[in-house]
Amino acid sequence: MLPTISGHNRAEAIKISRMTPIAAAREIAKIEVEIAKAVEQQPPGARKPSNISNAPPPIKPIGSGKSFEKDLEKMGQKRI
Repeated sequence: MLPTISGHNRAEAIKISRMTPIAAAREIAKIEVEIAKAVEQQPPGARKPSNISNAPPPIKPIGSGKSFEKDLEKMGQKRI
């Protein structure tokens, strides 16, 4: 969270970095509430979801062939 804050407001990030852990957590919680309110006020579809990938669809396997199991009783020590 702090790198995100520092990218937008360096002075705020420096102030938080000098706080005690409890005070820093409280301040970050306040910032999170502000961000959540700002996101709620945006009209639907204003931002493109970031979890959409530009990767091509996965390949379709040709098929599974015949499965093969080796009989461990018939194998020698070198093949195990």
